[in-house]
Amino acid sequence: MSDARRVSAEFTHTVSASFQKEGTIHEKYNVETGSSNIDLIAGYQNVVGFGWTNAVYLEMEHLLHPLRKRPGNRYERV
Repeated sequence: MSDARRVSAEFTHTVSASFQKEGTIHEKYNVETGSSNIDLIAGYQNVVGFGWTNAVYLEMEHLLHPLRKRPGNRYERV
């Protein structure tokens, strides 16, 4: 597996696991712990529902697990 694919898979797994646990998607994640619990400096907050993270997660999921359209407008993983 290429490094880019491995990092993408780890990122999407971290976001997905955190969402399953917390019910939200955050802007930043701690890659060592796989959680959204991060040390913040200078009063900066870890934003919930941050658009960039949401978009990157969706695009990486699409690239890692493409969908194929089936009859009846149903989709399945390729």
